[in-house]
Amino acid sequence: MEISAKGLQLNLRALRRADDEEWTRVMVLVKVPGFLGEFEAWLQTSDITRFADACNALYKNVGKQGDATLQCAEPGISLKLESNSLGGIAGRYALESERPVGIPTLLSGSFQLDQSYLPALEKSARQLAAELSGLPKAT
Repeated sequence: MEISAKGLQLNLRALRRADDEEWTRVMVLVKVPGFLGEFEAWLQTSDITRFADACNALYKNVGKQGDATLQCAEPGISLKLESNSLGGIAGRYALESERPVGIPTLLSGSFQLDQSYLPALEKSARQLAAELSGLPKAT
């Protein structure tokens, strides 16, 4: 899944197939003004599908307020898109790496895009969910 917007470039890549409870790992690559980073995060495939559905709803309801959120239960990825009556979308993100030595690392900020980007974002989210469902299981 990829977002390339003013203020955020985010790429989520599949690392392993989802288990029986839909948990999977993704590589998060992020670039924002002044920062570049990568880390692994846990997601459930239903989180990604729900986000894709919400992006579709935002696009179908241009001119109405609404939101789409990608949020995992574990620390890692929090991404929220909020549309306004003019078709603009304000986004917020909070990205937190796992705490291998007990020290939290958090990158947060905001970005902007418009409704014309939503179909491509929905498609890339659905592709990621499908890929995560079809990868070999980790051993």
